Amino acid sequence: MQEEKEKLQLILDSAAEAIYGIDLEGHCTFCNQSCLRILGYEDQSHLLGKNMHWLIHHSRIDGSPLPIEECQILSTLTQGKGVHVDDEVLWKADGSSFHAEYYSFPQYKDGKVVGAVVTFTDITTRKQAEAEITYLSYHDPLTDLYNRRYLDEQLRNIDVEENLPISVIMGDADGLKLTNDIFGHETGDMFLKRAAAIMKSSVRRTDFVVRLGGDEFLIILPKTPELMADRIAAKIKNKFAQEQINVFCDSISLGTSIKIRWTRISGRLSPRRTRKCTPKNSQLGGAAPAI
Repeated sequence: MQEEKEKLQLILDSAAEAIYGIDLEGHCTFCNQSCLRILGYEDQSHLLGKNMHWLIHHSRIDGSPLPIEECQILSTLTQGKGVHVDDEVLWKADGSSFHAEYYSFPQYKDGKVVGAVVTFTDITTRKQAEAEITYLSYHDPLTDLYNRRYLDEQLRNIDVEENLPISVIMGDADGLKLTNDIFGHETGDMFLKRAAAIMKSSVRRTDFVVRLGGDEFLIILPKTPELMADRIAAKIKNKFAQEQINVFCDSISLGTSIKIRWTRISGRLSPRRTRKCTPKNSQLGGAAPAI
């Protein structure tokens, strides 16, 4: 019997995935070396007989408690069905957490659930890569502003009655093409980056600054009356006036639109007032299009 247990342990320790078992009370009955390594424990004695939920699965990623009733690992014991989860975290011996993908399957004996076997892996690197891909898909790589794809997908969430009045500022970088032709795209890119930084620093966290492409920018200001939109546009113009990268590309043309009433046209907001904002020394490229 002892020899068979040792053989089984050798098999478990050969697995790259972390593996542990629990009884009906959730106490650890066995574990392999990968389990110890990933969790940061030196010896099985630190896990055997311990309640694994309270040891490694007690909290969510934000630190809020994860009640036993909501533990999907333990649900295997009560429901008798396997589960697969890849959007939770497990907790290490040092108190840090990591993104985990785990499977939990019930153990049956004589037709009754007697425990469960859990396998898990650390997918932190994968989650970070996924987050980076998602971020890049919604942001302009040069300016780090939201891109047109983000705008297209989020517009229906922004364009709602609760956000009225919605103001929009359209920006057009003056002289960008001439700057690119004479000084090169590196100088033009420098201006676009600085323009993005100025606009981001001039709005609130609840606002959206988007690079539509080329020299065009769009700022969406939910719950913003026209007077406040004028002030934000003026702030942007003033900041541009204080900086000068070169003689051809040192200003931005701005136009504004505002929605003040809710009208159902194909389920979207319809603008009821549109006007231009004319800060001092600005060249208007036209009023911003309605959302």
